[in-house]
Amino acid sequence: MESTDIVNLLNTLIAKIDKLTTAVESMESRRRIPFKREWSVENYKKSILVKFDYNKDLIDFIKGSELGGIWISSMKAWMFPKSIENEVIDAISKKVSAWSFTDLRV
Repeated sequence: MESTDIVNLLNTLIAKIDKLTTAVESMESRRRIPFKREWSVENYKKSILVKFDYNKDLIDFIKGSELGGIWISSMKAWMFPKSIENEVIDAISKKVSAWSFTDLRV
């Protein structure tokens, strides 16, 4: 293979990499939808459900806490025993004090 062929192949490869980079950047910019800074609590059987948009810090806080919540993917919510609802609400309220809170318990 001659050096001009290699140069042409490298230029073609660079052009393809540029196109891929542009496509990935475009996809990433579409994915960056700001999450809502709000959360809610509602009753569910003998438990409470805590719902909020995805937030890694809050998820890590709940996982690392001693509150004992479990993720219910079908409801897109964290479930906690009703017996500790006040502790859960207090702990999360302190963690996300600037967020809007909606209490849907009746």
